[in-house]
Amino acid sequence: MAKDTQEIMFAYVKKWQTGNKTTMKSFAESIGMSKHKFEYWVRKFRTINKTKPNSIDFIELNTCVGNNTLNQNPKPSQKPSPLQNLEVELNFPSGLRIKIYN
Repeated sequence: MAKDTQEIMFAYVKKWQTGNKTTMKSFAESIGMSKHKFEYWVRKFRTINKTKPNSIDFIELNTCVGNNTLNQNPKPSQKPSPLQNLEVELNFPSGLRIKIYN
C-alpha cells in the first residue's frame, strides 16, 4: 500500500467523521467507493489513531499521605503493619477494592 493512498483515505475518513451528516454508505458512494472498502479504511484509521503514543489511556496518580494517617518511620522494635506500606486504595461502586503497597 502506498503512503499516499493511506493519507488520501484517512483524509476522507476525517472528513466523514467531522461532517457526520451522511451515512457511511452514502459518503462512500459519493467518493466512488463501496461501503465495505470504506469500512476497512475507517477501521484502519481508528486502529492507528488508538495506538498513537500521544493518546491517553492512563493517567498518573500522585499520592500524598497526611502525617497523622500513617506512621512512615516505625520504631525498629515495631513490626510494620500493612497499612504502613499502603500507597493507594481505590474503592469502586461495584465493591471492587484495589490496594497498592510500596
